[in-house]
Amino acid sequence: MYLIDQTYFTKQYNIPNLNEMDSDVFSNLEQYIDKDVRSLLRNVLGYTLFKDFDSYVVDGILPNTAPQKWLDFVNGKEYEINGETVKWKGIMYEEGLSKTSVLVPYIYHNWLRDNISQVTGVGEKVISAQNAVNANSNQRIVAAWNDFISMYQGDLCYKSPDTYFIRGVRFTDWLGENYNEDIPLIDFLGDNEADYPDALRVLYRKQNQLGI
Repeated sequence: MYLIDQTYFTKQYNIPNLNEMDSDVFSNLEQYIDKDVRSLLRNVLGYTLFKDFDSYVVDGILPNTAPQKWLDFVNGKEYEINGETVKWKGIMYEEGLSKTSVLVPYIYHNWLRDNISQVTGVGEKVISAQNAVNANSNQRIVAAWNDFISMYQGDLCYKSPDTYFIRGVRFTDWLGENYNEDIPLIDFLGDNEADYPDALRVLYRKQNQLGI
């Protein structure tokens, strides 16, 4: 697999039957990770930067001998921007006992979107998980996508505003440079442009519960 593996898919991103010996779920997920992680990273880095990054990935893992900029990209980095200390947590990291990654909700969204049903000889059929009850998965698909958006590019106003008073009148400046502590991937690349020149940084749109 590429950077992440099946152990990241827990809690709200749990995939049924992933550890079942007689299921195809594991190999199916492996294909999604190998293909879609690379596709996402090409979109955020651009072809040239991704080619450089990928040249250091060995057996799907970035070794500790890779250049510091790619270690920071994957493992995270704390730095200062405009006098504020901010932190990019990394492509993958741990929170308590849980493994977390911006890649997980993206892969989960794609996997769930494509695997919630399958085409049969009599039409499209909803896949039934072992010992589980089928439910409308649109809400989970949208929630996973929006989780990805928050980690990848943040909300529209992810920076906390500057608030001040002039002659007793309160003003809120949403264009100020007052950062929240944790920043999304897009802004990490922009803040460190010297290390990641010409990063493509493709943006995506959030979805509503109708999937639009």
